[in-house]
Amino acid sequence: MGFTHATGDLTPGQPAFDPAVLLKLYVYGDLNRVRSSRRLERECRRNLELSWLREGLVPSYRTSAEFWRVNGNALRAANRDFVVLCQELELVGRETIGIDGSFFPASARDASITPKKGLEAELKQIEPDLDADPQCLDANDAQENQAGGRSVG
Repeated sequence: MGFTHATGDLTPGQPAFDPAVLLKLYVYGDLNRVRSSRRLERECRRNLELSWLREGLVPSYRTSAEFWRVNGNALRAANRDFVVLCQELELVGRETIGIDGSFFPASARDASITPKKGLEAELKQIEPDLDADPQCLDANDAQENQAGGRSVG
């Protein structure tokens, strides 16, 4: 998918983290709403589930931030491919459901079935959200850096 090793401020003798491990960390953070590299570093030190997922490695917040910076396009491509896979496997329903007492009409008509061109159009619509994800991560990191590394939020 185009993931590469981060080439940041590594000192001699430090092995590079496998991009697959850092991708797992990114996905974990995304699923658990851990949206900053400093918070992910803390999670790496305290969460056993995450320790297993990372194979015992504990990347610093700088490593996570550098991974996101260097592999932004690959992360967007992985997110896009994941959305397409979920749609192809019919894991994402297109039903309209009632939430909190509000009901919205559902339709099972042929017109409600989205062809391939329609899926491509939907992907173009969610593209700004995929592009905004790394910007959100950078903003959270910048906010924490301004706070002097203290926990924010």
